Amino acid sequence: MKWLLQLLILVAVVSVGYKYRYKLMNTFLGIGIIRKFIVAQSMKLPMGSAQFIQRLYQPF
Repeated sequence: MKWLLQLLILVAVVSVGYKYRYKLMNTFLGIGIIRKFIVAQSMKLPMGSAQFIQRLYQPF
């Protein structure tokens, strides 16, 4: 019975997080240190930096 309650709470938290995912992301990315860390980590990935550079120099 206890595991069922924990499962229901987990499902509720995940569904609320999914519903407000953009607000949560904007809140976290509004903090400068976290934003710099995420950008630095994403630029270390070959796929992320290649797409960024490609979009940067793409003609309009």
